[in-house]
Amino acid sequence: MQINLLHQHLPIINFSPGPWNWFSQERRFFNLWICLEGMGVLTLNDSDMEVYPGMALLIAPGDQVRGRKTDPRLLRNVGMHFTLDSEEDEIALIPHCSRSTHLQSFPLVRELSVYMDYLLFQVREDTRAEVDRLGVDLLGIFLRNLAQGPEKATDQRIRKQADAMRAHPEKLRSGADLAAEAGLSLSQYSRRFYHLFNATPHDFQILQRIEKARNLLAESQMRVSEISEALGYRDLGFFSRQFKQKTGFSPLALRKQLILQRISK
Repeated sequence: MQINLLHQHLPIINFSPGPWNWFSQERRFFNLWICLEGMGVLTLNDSDMEVYPGMALLIAPGDQVRGRKTDPRLLRNVGMHFTLDSEEDEIALIPHCSRSTHLQSFPLVRELSVYMDYLLFQVREDTRAEVDRLGVDLLGIFLRNLAQGPEKATDQRIRKQADAMRAHPEKLRSGADLAAEAGLSLSQYSRRFYHLFNATPHDFQILQRIEKARNLLAESQMRVSEISEALGYRDLGFFSRQFKQKTGFSPLALRKQLILQRISK
């Protein structure tokens, strides 16, 4: 199956830092919609479905979609708009529309989407052709995940735990506690968590803390000590060292860089 990406619909990745009230009227193209970050609700033809990182949905031409946030933080999503040359291919794809799935290979999808978004802004014919090929790959990943059926109950519980980690990064939980809550042994839980998020539970929680700290440094007037305390760190020095280890910058250096970037725009 070959697809024709609508390159004029840039970018592939969309950001909604503020309120998100999306309404998509009937259109003449398909839309592979994937949530990369944030939480919300999509209403597709009067049917509600949960939006969370890794959730994917193929929207058919003619579908009506509404979306809203259920969390005030950033919402980031893929919106891959495309058409098909063949009417037979369109007919074959329609049964796969309007059904959401959880992408087991979500880390790969996220990186692939970022790369596609980068290529689109190069505005060259050779990069556009490459983006089309990658679009076929992305659609194939979605269809394979959809064919696997509903997400396992255990994975649903782990994903809900990950959502809570994103919402409250200041609350570190032990692997043993998380595993018991999910009904798994620690070794089983660790393997399953890594498969879903490409990180250990501990590293995932630290990354959520660092990401929250980056946002507060960029968007608030809080002092570094206040950010450290708000994120559950008892030692400001340890927070600064861990932040630099993960980002390559000290908290103050990153804040200065962000200020300079805003001034230069």
